[in-house]
Amino acid sequence: MRETWMDALRGIAMLLVVLFHAGTGVAYFGDFYPRGIEVFNQIVEPYRMPTLMFLSGILLHRSLNKSAGAYFGGKARKIGWPYLLWSLVGLALAGDLALSYILRIAYNPAETHLWYLWFLLIFYSAAWALKKVPSIAVASAALIASQFLPEAFRLEKAAFLFAFFMLGNCYSQHRQKINGVLNKPLTMALAVVAAAVASYASVAGLKVVYEPLYALGVVGMIAIAMNLVPRIRAGRTRSVLEFLGRNSIVLYIVHLFAIRTAGTLLSRVDLTNPYLQYPIFVAIGLGSGLFFIWVTKLWPRSNLLFAWPEKSREALT
Repeated sequence: MRETWMDALRGIAMLLVVLFHAGTGVAYFGDFYPRGIEVFNQIVEPYRMPTLMFLSGILLHRSLNKSAGAYFGGKARKIGWPYLLWSLVGLALAGDLALSYILRIAYNPAETHLWYLWFLLIFYSAAWALKKVPSIAVASAALIASQFLPEAFRLEKAAFLFAFFMLGNCYSQHRQKINGVLNKPLTMALAVVAAAVASYASVAGLKVVYEPLYALGVVGMIAIAMNLVPRIRAGRTRSVLEFLGRNSIVLYIVHLFAIRTAGTLLSRVDLTNPYLQYPIFVAIGLGSGLFFIWVTKLWPRSNLLFAWPEKSREALT
């Protein structure tokens, strides 16, 4: 049975990603970066990507029960293919289709925002190799390693996010016990304090994102979200969040391409007021995702843009 609260939480995280990139668009294309937008992004910045990785990790155990062929085939179809295709699209839009940039897609996606998909491919491969090792041990080792790994090739970031990917798997394996702890008032109080400290440090200009020192704050915010999101009442708001969560890969892939294109066009007509740019970027970021989602629903063959067609039911992930 599909857990709709996970879709809703993923939808919230994706909305925060769009808002963040709308802000970075203003910082790049606008006359200045409004402090209010900057502070909002600093408050939520430590939590977006770890939450997405945690949610992916919750579903990991289902995939690990499949054969190696079905497991890796599914990841190649649903993650590897769109990563490759849209990396080429991104390079083409940037005018960087030189062979050196194309080859770099395999080991360092520095030219596009699609590193999240690249990480997922690596994480699923590592999880398969380490599936006999307790998830909490793998997560702990990855978190410690992130403190010492260099930023080159995004190794520091990868280790930190892999820790939350495996924490998601740990949660799925011990859900009842963990939920029993999360539902205690003292746990929620500590979670609020830890998250508040991390957000305050981020606003203060300290390095918080992907820092093990503030991992407890990230755990705290995820715990708060897991407690509150399932309580969102059924209705339009929840339906929209769940819809975005179910189609998050489409929104993730296309939104920043659209924002960058919009920023270039607005600059050419001298529309550089950040208070006008920001809502335009948000609308175009979300609108581009919704447009492609609509296209894939209307013409199923266009799903090829986001997943390689499956050959058999066994290949489903």
